[in-house]
Amino acid sequence: MKLKIFLSILFISFSSIAQKSRNIDFVNFKYNVSIRAFSGVEISIYEDRTYNKTTYKLEAKYFEHTKKKKKKIEISEEDFNKIIQSICKINNSDLVENFVSGLDGSTSELEFGMFLFNSIKFELWSVHKNQINSNLKNFIETIQLILEVAEIKIEDYN
Repeated sequence: MKLKIFLSILFISFSSIAQKSRNIDFVNFKYNVSIRAFSGVEISIYEDRTYNKTTYKLEAKYFEHTKKKKKKIEISEEDFNKIIQSICKINNSDLVENFVSGLDGSTSELEFGMFLFNSIKFELWSVHKNQINSNLKNFIETIQLILEVAEIKIEDYN
């Protein structure tokens, strides 16, 4: 009987982990212009499951002129879900079709996934809001949404 209860608990635990592994619980965005000082932006958005309560956090490091700023806020579940839905619209083949590289310019990095399992990272060079009508539309809209929620302005996207 005890073995049956133990196996049931074990099965339920693994089932919940397996179900959760299909979801995204963190998003990281990084932006930098190689030839411009004070241009770096890092934004982390994640689920915080503590004390039997799920909240959504946003942590950002960025520059206002030459002053480094830090921001740590709680965001709504609705905003978190909008970002995840936007990420799910990004198509790998669209990014490949617009692949370019260079030495000087901006780099935009978007990573998302599960904290303890897997993640996917896109790193694109020289993406600009003027490309919104290209195959990069979903990528750009996702970045714009992240910046809107974080209340941070980047000239290439806002």
